[in-house]
Amino acid sequence: MKQAAEERLRALQHPAIDRIAKLIDQEQFPSVSYAASKDVLDRTMGRATETLDVKHSANEDQLIAILDAWKLAHRNDSRS
Repeated sequence: MKQAAEERLRALQHPAIDRIAKLIDQEQFPSVSYAASKDVLDRTMGRATETLDVKHSANEDQLIAILDAWKLAHRNDSRS
């Protein structure tokens, strides 16, 4: 079942790329063109680095637990 779903998704890759290219090329809605362009760049070149300013009052064990939870929640972001 999982393999069949993966095959169906792979079959949609080229049509999806074609559709994104059309969205980038259209001029009627510049925000759509921008979003599609940004998505392609994010996925091929990586997302821009984000800076965080964090103030805390937790101890070291609490901070490690928070960071571990954050990494777990965001690990898929780096794969896309």
